[in-house]
Amino acid sequence: MALRDVSVEIGDIRASMTVTNRDVGHAFPTYVTPRIFVATWQVDVAGAAIEGTRTQGTIGRQIDFRKWQEVFDTRVLPGETFRLDYDQARAPGAVALMGRVTVDPDFHYRGVFEGYLPSLNDAKARALISEALERSRSSSYILAEVRAEL
Repeated sequence: MALRDVSVEIGDIRASMTVTNRDVGHAFPTYVTPRIFVATWQVDVAGAAIEGTRTQGTIGRQIDFRKWQEVFDTRVLPGETFRLDYDQARAPGAVALMGRVTVDPDFHYRGVFEGYLPSLNDAKARALISEALERSRSSSYILAEVRAEL
């Protein structure tokens, strides 16, 4: 992952955040289960995110399993690069541009669990799915983070 070509001109910030699939040998991510979020935003001197400056892209694949149709596929094939462009006005007090790649390994399962719950009448099944849903809500992690001073 890299935050490239960061430039500030006449109050505008332009940059590109890239994620390249090297040495994986298959699409990244492999299937519909994980979702990868790539984001950039401006921060102030305290490191706090400045509201309204966030740009986000998604790497993943979504299938509508009721219709067996692909909704979207933004996975990165071997040797290819996902690129998120950033082009926003520099916010008052902004001192740096942050870039982050967050992996949500249970993104797909969370949706499945949320879909099951309303139809479950069995108390034991409901408790197990509820527990799995709660675990899935805390499984995301930061894969990489970069900071570019402005």
